[in-house]
Formats: sequence, C-alpha cells, structure tokens
Amino acid sequence: MTLHETEAALLGHLTTITDHWDAMLIPRSSGSIARGSGGSATLADDHADTDADTDRLHRLVSLRRQTVDTLNSWSRVVMEDRPVTEALPDGASAPSMCAFLTVHAQWFAGHEAVEVAIDELRPLAARIHQLVNPARKDWVSLGACPLDVDSEEGPVKCGGQVRARTGGEGETEAQCRKCGTQAVTSWWERVLMPEASRLITAAEVPDFIRSQFGKAIKAPTVRKWIERQWIESAGSDEKGRALYDKGAVAYAIARREAG
Repeated sequence: MTLHETEAALLGHLTTITDHWDAMLIPRSSGSIARGSGGSATLADDHADTDADTDRLHRLVSLRRQTVDTLNSWSRVVMEDRPVTEALPDGASAPSMCAFLTVHAQWFAGHEAVEVAIDELRPLAARIHQLVNPARKDWVSLGACPLDVDSEEGPVKCGGQVRARTGGEGETEAQCRKCGTQAVTSWWERVLMPEASRLITAAEVPDFIRSQFGKAIKAPTVRKWIERQWIESAGSDEKGRALYDKGAVAYAIARREAG
C-alpha cells in the first residue's frame, strides 16, 4: 500500500471503533441481550430460558478489553518513537487513544510496524461493527416439511426446514432445505397448516409462534400487530373471539424479521 492508502486504512479502523464504542453498550430494544444464530446479537425475551445474555456480556467485555489493550500498546509506540510528551491520551479510554492515533496517523503511516498495527486493529473494528450492526436474516422458517419422500423403507415424512425469503415484493417462494421442493409461500401454508386448524385466537398466537418458529413473542406485541393491521381477523369463534389465520401470522413474522 502507498502511504496515503496506509493512512486511510488506519484512520478507517480508528473511526469505526470510535463511532461504535458507546453504541456497544446500548441494547437495541427492551429485554435481555442474547446471541442469535451465527453469533449475531439479538434480544431474548425477558423471561426466556437462556443464558445467552451472559455469553454475549462476556464476549462484549472481552472485546472491549482487547481493543483497549491494543490501542494502548500502539499509542505507547507513537509516544516512545516520535516522541510525544504533550496531549497524551487516557490509556484506559478507547476513544481517547483513537483520537490520539488519528492525530499522528500521517506520521504513523510511515512507521515500520504500521502494517502490524493495521492487521491487529482490522478484526477488532470489524467485530465491533458486527456487534453494533448485526446482519439480519433474509429468511424466515415456516416449519417442518410434511411431504412424503422415498426411502428404503418406503415413503416417509421429509421433516426438513421450509424457509421463505423476507423483504421481497409480491408473493415470495419458499423451499425445503432437505427435499428441495420449492413453491410459493401460500402453497406451503396450505400444506403446513390444514384448513381445519388454520385459525387461532390472539391469545394462541404466542404459543403458535413459539412452537413453529422458536421465537418468544409477548401478548402486547400481538396486540400491536393487530392495531397496525399486520394481522387481520379472519372471523370469530362461537364465543365471539376474533380468529386469525396462521398464514397471516407467518407473514407478520417475516415482516418483523425484515425489520
């Protein structure tokens, strides 16, 4: 890399760390912090039976400690090799040390150890960015595939996971990850949820979501979906309670996942 490119790379990592440092400690919504699939950060239900919040807290503390230690060591290199005796950074503050290294970035870009510094800062900046801005899933699980597939013992239930993409326009398609069957979401909804059991009450929605999608949704969230007409009544039962189509609930989950 040229000196200009080296300086730009160094400044980029320092800026990422500075911009996201305080945001690392801010929960993205109410509830306990937990770890999602693929290591991404998500939020567990307040009463979820999980210790993932502890795991994430440990990883957060470890990442911040490693970042501070790394910035401290490179700040000392600048102070010793330049040398610098004024406007010294706070060795326990990542933003302070980032600001210090930013001031001396042009000089440091020509230092013999700058590539090592960049190699150490790059993964830290990337992990911090990922923690603050976790990648969103672009799919939602509709349930286990009920189709029959051939086996040595004869036809058996497939049981593979049926996934539908989120965020697209119009009717989306879903595919079984095991047998490969692909069709529009509405067809899968009919296959996965027979007509006789397609309708549920608002009180039954959280249990349906938990059993089908493994997600904890509280009753107030369901009420918000109803108020915003994300799910609309498909009739009522003999007691006069509003009923909701499971397919509409699945679509509401997809919209929620799409953010």
